Amino acid sequence: MAASIFGTEKDRVNCPFYFKSLACRHVDRCSRLHTKPSISRTLLLSNMYRRRDMITPAVDALGNTIDPRKIQQYFEVGNVYVRFREHERSSKALKDLTVRFFPGRLIIAGFSPVTDFC
Repeated sequence: MAASIFGTEKDRVNCPFYFKSLACRHVDRCSRLHTKPSISRTLLLSNMYRRRDMITPAVDALGNTIDPRKIQQYFEVGNVYVRFREHERSSKALKDLTVRFFPGRLIIAGFSPVTDFC
């Protein structure tokens, strides 16, 4: 397969939605592969928050508020994405977060293919 179509709509093997956000509305019924990366500079912390009234507005690099609907268009609600400058730091963070808890819930962390947050 050509590298230029990997993870795109034209890729008939790999799920483009899962590739972009590690989430697919079809879950196990999806006809395409859901391949998790073995290394990445981005970590996904699944299901980190639940209450909408506790969500603070997201801001861009200039301090402008980002519409939550725009964020939800690309990412599953409740997930937190953390991008590191180096693979080594994301690997260390993943190791350090293993078997850790946040407000009584187990932190479920893994590498994510997401690199573009705009």
